[in-house]
Formats: sequence, structure tokens, C-alpha cells
Amino acid sequence: MNTFFYSVTFHSYWLHQDKAGQSVGVDNSPILEDDHPIFGGKALKGLFREQIAMLQKCNALATKAENLTQLFGKPYTLQGDIKFNSVRLGEFVPKNYHHLFFKDVTTTAIEADTKQAKEHSLRTTKVVIPMRLEGTITVENMVDETKLENLKQDLHLMAGLIKEIGKDRYKGLGSCVVKIEEPCNTIQ
Repeated sequence: MNTFFYSVTFHSYWLHQDKAGQSVGVDNSPILEDDHPIFGGKALKGLFREQIAMLQKCNALATKAENLTQLFGKPYTLQGDIKFNSVRLGEFVPKNYHHLFFKDVTTTAIEADTKQAKEHSLRTTKVVIPMRLEGTITVENMVDETKLENLKQDLHLMAGLIKEIGKDRYKGLGSCVVKIEEPCNTIQ
């Protein structure tokens, strides 16, 4: 098994949510693990997969198309030999400071002609403050050093193209930098 380390550094408030757990009085709330915000690996894998098509059109990828399909699976499937683990805080934060991770943001829609708030449009979202999260990417069934080096190079390219992640990323949330971190290590 081969492991790459990666990080997501948020430069704005962000939100990654599941539809199940919502806070009382809040329309949207983040995914938590032990009261710490996390960002899911499957969502990140999907964002990396989105970059493949664009980079292939530019002939910028060193990894062959069939190898990428084996790694990332076919579109809209979860299969593949590459696994993105969720990114988490790298440091310990005492429990009495966990409330500082979050901020409630309230929005409403405005009627164009009256400039008044639309009825029933008030929404409160529990967002996460900017922070740095860390995780690992594991690759199964790839032992060829040249292929691994090509994949590492391609992951750097893909990561560099990801600028926003999470819910409402096109509304100002989730501005970030994704990096494949050095060193990479191989676990046998």
C-alpha cells in the first residue's frame, strides 16, 4: 500500500454537511467527528476526479487513462484503487474551545421589486472557521515506482486546480488550497 499525505487549508468559512444531522434552529450544519469538523474523503476524491477530464484534454497528465480509471473508478461509482481519507485537524484542541470552530451565518432572499425580505426565506447556516485539515490518500495495487511518481505528479496538478470545496462553494464559502504534502512514504 502506498500513502500520500495531503492537506486542505481553508481561507474562508466552509461547510461540508450530510443530510442526516442538523442542529436545532439551523438549516445547515457541518459534519462532525468528536465535536471536530471534518471534510469527507469521498467528496474530495470526486473533486480530484473532476480535474482529470480537463487535464486529459490538455494532455497534462503523466498517468495513462486506463490507470486513472483503475484508480478512480468510472464516473459516478465509488470503486477504484485509490482512497481519500477524510481530512481532520492535525492538532489537539481542548473540548472547552470546540465552540470557537463555528459561526452562525444568517441569510434571506430579497424581493426584487419591493426590496423586502421574501417570506419564509430566512436561513441560518452553521459554518466552520478557516483552518487547516490533514489526511492521507492510499493507493492499492500499484508497485511500479515510475507509475507512482507519475501519479504523485498528477495529484499535485489536480490539487492545484481545486480552489473551492463544500456546500455553497460558489457563494463564497469553502475557498481553499489543496496540497499533496511531502514527504510521501511507502508502506509495505
